[in-house]
Amino acid sequence: MVDMNRTDEKGMALILVMIMLAVLSVIAASLMAVSTADTASSTNYRLMTVARYGAETVHVGARSTRLHELDATASKPEEQIEE
Repeated sequence: MVDMNRTDEKGMALILVMIMLAVLSVIAASLMAVSTADTASSTNYRLMTVARYGAETVHVGARSTRLHELDATASKPEEQIEE
């Protein structure tokens, strides 16, 4: 009688293994998607930071140059200022 019950459950281990393999595949695929999104996000943040620092550097340099020119113009007598 015990043998009859075992013959009915012969394919059950295979089915359980297939289900577990499918679940693990879905988990692995979702982890890959999250990892890709995180990498893209950090790359975007790094590029945005580099662009911002570059823009601030140009802005400060231009402002410094313009202030230097204004100081040089203000210190000249009126007859030396070229129009």
